[in-house]
Amino acid sequence: MPPKKADSDYYIAYKRLDRRITLRQWPIFLEECQIPVYAPIISAKALGAVPQFALQELGQKGLQKSFQASGMPERFLEQRDGYIPEVTLASFMAQISRRLGQDGLGLLWAPMITVKDYGVLGDYLLSADNLGVALSRAQRVMPLHSNTDFVRLKVRDGIAHLGYHFGLRSHEGYSDLAYTALAAILSIPRHYLGKNWIPFSIQMDIPRPTFANQVEETFRCPVQFNCNSLSFQFDSRDLYVRNDGSMPLPTLTHGDMVRHYAKGAPKDLISIVKSNLFGHVATRNFNLETTARMLEVGPRKLQRELERSGTTFRDIANRVKAERASELLKLTGQSVASVSMELGYSSPANFSRAFKREVGMPPQHFMQKRA
Repeated sequence: MPPKKADSDYYIAYKRLDRRITLRQWPIFLEECQIPVYAPIISAKALGAVPQFALQELGQKGLQKSFQASGMPERFLEQRDGYIPEVTLASFMAQISRRLGQDGLGLLWAPMITVKDYGVLGDYLLSADNLGVALSRAQRVMPLHSNTDFVRLKVRDGIAHLGYHFGLRSHEGYSDLAYTALAAILSIPRHYLGKNWIPFSIQMDIPRPTFANQVEETFRCPVQFNCNSLSFQFDSRDLYVRNDGSMPLPTLTHGDMVRHYAKGAPKDLISIVKSNLFGHVATRNFNLETTARMLEVGPRKLQRELERSGTTFRDIANRVKAERASELLKLTGQSVASVSMELGYSSPANFSRAFKREVGMPPQHFMQKRA
């Protein structure tokens, strides 16, 4: 979870606005409000089947343009490892919607979204003994999935209330992100209660759209808008419905999840920047301006915050390059020249000098030591 002060600052500043903030307006807004840098980060598994949907609807070229315009690494078409800024996820969905010329695009892919697409996370939630345990697992595992999002389950007067709170809620593409997240959460009780199960009602933290009837038709129940979070209500007795075992799943523990996600979502600014740079290492995109845009701040503010943490963007970028170079040099068939080219250095000599500064030895000696 983020620091309480930062969280309250975001909330108060957002409440003062009478309109939603676009991606381009965010850096100016944060500069003016002096809000600490604390970018919402989420597991790439949250992409689910959206890239495949975009590939089907837009074709390869359209998908690539959506990836590039939103800053989404293209490897996420097939892979779901690592973490991405939530603004990148929201921007990617907004790009798809814009290219198809359709509002409420998230409603189209919502029926196809399920936590089964989330890999080991989905297996962990859907292998629980009953629905109540599955939702308790969802609460507990969220810090591994995101550094800001959280799930909350409450039971009152025989009614269960399940809420999902996003760290990023004011982006222009958030509505499609909300439809997607809601569909994923609803897939958990439907695994236990049947695919035709519907909640009593749904609340959404987005403005009421002009196509509100379509939202209710998609989710098949009454939907309220302009609420504080995504949530839905259902009979609390459903929490005790047991898993029928019709879908064979591996037995997983919370310890398995911790090991799979390593230390969980990056929580401090330096870790967040490193995670973002590692996501773009294949494209050699070690650019301060691009990274700042992905973290919703201005370049100067990001640099100032890093200096307060005792480092600079260049230092982090050099560290990431060195770590990646160390991994590549351990592989059979790699050479100093090939690694230098892959990481975007102008020459092997420049790469060797940079590597020695970070690792303490030239890459040739590093390779000999490994051998």
